[in-house]
Amino acid sequence: MTPPDTASLGAYTDAVTGALAELRDGRVPQRMWQGDHTVWGPEPDEIANRLGWLHSPEETGKALPEILDFAEEVRSEGIEHVLLLGMGGSSLAPEVFGTTLERERGYPDLAVLDSTDPGAVLRHADGLDLSRTLFVVSTSPEAP
Repeated sequence: MTPPDTASLGAYTDAVTGALAELRDGRVPQRMWQGDHTVWGPEPDEIANRLGWLHSPEETGKALPEILDFAEEVRSEGIEHVLLLGMGGSSLAPEVFGTTLERERGYPDLAVLDSTDPGAVLRHADGLDLSRTLFVVSTSPEAP
């Protein structure tokens, strides 16, 4: 019987072990941190601007005072709702945060709409006081 704090890959053990060896031998994690686009392909176009997430903790930490100032400004202006419009990855993290983090009393409610379709936006906005709603359009930058 397998102890409760271990797991077995069964028939996949050799494949996983081999894949991990390839990652280690190819220095893939180190290359990712260095921004080496060749981990994914020979041309940098698709990946060149998509590795910013690796540095998001440091960058967000630097921007925190500005973010907190903006949140306070929004709150003090009487904004009660924030409606974030995005698609895919642009709305996924905000949706996770909005679902898992408790709303701070006195601050706006966050709703995430995984769409920028005008009809969907209008349907969602129909129940909101637009004078007290901040719309945020979230999108990933295009590759140069």
